[in-house]
Amino acid sequence: MFNLRRLLYLTPIAMLLGVATCQTVAMGEFVTLYGLGNSLTNTFNPDRLTSLSSGPDGLEFVYHIRGNTSITQFLSTPLLPDDFVTSYGSYSEAFPSTTRKLDAIMLQPFYGSTVRQEVASAVQMVDLLRSSPLNVDARVLLYQTWPALPPGGSYQDAWNAPVSSLDSPFVPSAAGHALFVSEFLKSVPNAEFIPVGQIFSDLDQLALAGQVPGITTVRDFYGDSVHPMNNGSYVSALAVNSVALGISPIGVSYPTEYLDPLWGTPLQPAALSIVQQVVSSNISIVPEPSATVLCLVALSSITAFVRRRRTSV
Repeated sequence: MFNLRRLLYLTPIAMLLGVATCQTVAMGEFVTLYGLGNSLTNTFNPDRLTSLSSGPDGLEFVYHIRGNTSITQFLSTPLLPDDFVTSYGSYSEAFPSTTRKLDAIMLQPFYGSTVRQEVASAVQMVDLLRSSPLNVDARVLLYQTWPALPPGGSYQDAWNAPVSSLDSPFVPSAAGHALFVSEFLKSVPNAEFIPVGQIFSDLDQLALAGQVPGITTVRDFYGDSVHPMNNGSYVSALAVNSVALGISPIGVSYPTEYLDPLWGTPLQPAALSIVQQVVSSNISIVPEPSATVLCLVALSSITAFVRRRRTSV
């Protein structure tokens, strides 16, 4: 069951962040998104992510990936021999580039630094991006990942773990992300938010209440303590794709790239529909009105979904 008290607690944060909003993208526009993060940024892998795009819209996902690394650690060591980079090169080459334009970047905060350090490092990444005249107007997306789970651990316990202040170690929990984003927005007020950790939390509550056929808990999405299997990869890719392209996740098919039987049983059609509704309820695709209207639409969507689910449990 959804925790209404928690929702009300997060509502002021949502209104501050524009959490559930993303910009619309013109039909036929191809978006180049540069992801900077660790294996959770690459969890959906480029082929899987781009396979969700259809019609005239398209998403090119380029990246700089390094395992178990925070933004602060990237900043202190821009490139290591084992890093995974695409043709755009490392972030230190791609962000200030004067020959290749980026439409958007996606930053992933992670364990290993304090909240304050991660925010400061993320702001420096944006400054580096803005140093290129080609990237002055590039969008900045914040990728909210999910917590690591100990054996037998509860997702809700991990997701609701406290992070008391900016000088606390960053943890990818609701409180950790809220502190990070609220502080980051002071320097980058037009940043957008991809709330995958919250989507996992909502799906976990629905699964625990028996509302997601074939799924008993969001732990079913995990392949180990932190990396998702096929279904979790699909959920994260769906959220990234929807925010990056400004399109609805409703009706996006389950790609064949996610059918590897070694990585879990595909979502049942009824579960797929619920997943798409939960992703949709956590983002709002609205054509460019004021931030206030965006927040109201987002909150209205989330509240309506919560009420429907509460009455059905």
